[in-house]
Amino acid sequence: MKPAMLSAGKTVGPADLRPFLTNGWSSDEPFGVWSIGEDSGLLVRIEKSAAAGTQLVLQVGGLWAPQRQSMEVSIRVNGGNWQHQTLTASAPEPQQISVALPTLAAGDEVRVELHYDRPASPVELGLSSDTRTLGISLRSLQLAARTP
Repeated sequence: MKPAMLSAGKTVGPADLRPFLTNGWSSDEPFGVWSIGEDSGLLVRIEKSAAAGTQLVLQVGGLWAPQRQSMEVSIRVNGGNWQHQTLTASAPEPQQISVALPTLAAGDEVRVELHYDRPASPVELGLSSDTRTLGISLRSLQLAARTP
């Protein structure tokens, strides 16, 4: 499977996320897609070269309940070092996960691994009868220029 192309500054919205998704995602929904289980992945191909520090920005939501007020998301790009971000129920939705990318040449593939410390199902949280073990709801992604 050839990775989908991502252009700098272009936002990929809910209806167009599927070509960038690899493992660990549920079916498409109007808002985007939920991650399933502890791990999920993205695979993109960069249209133009990108300097180290360029950001892959994910707009996401969480599954919150009184007993689940935060979640740590660990992110790794192309097998590099893990980056960590904490999402909280008190932050406005959607929340942003900014993933720092290494230097990339035009056409390079970017494999993003995502790990969730405490995925949960709506049924175990007393929210609904949904038994899927959910991490984040991915709503959009964008390749943003490096900030000086």
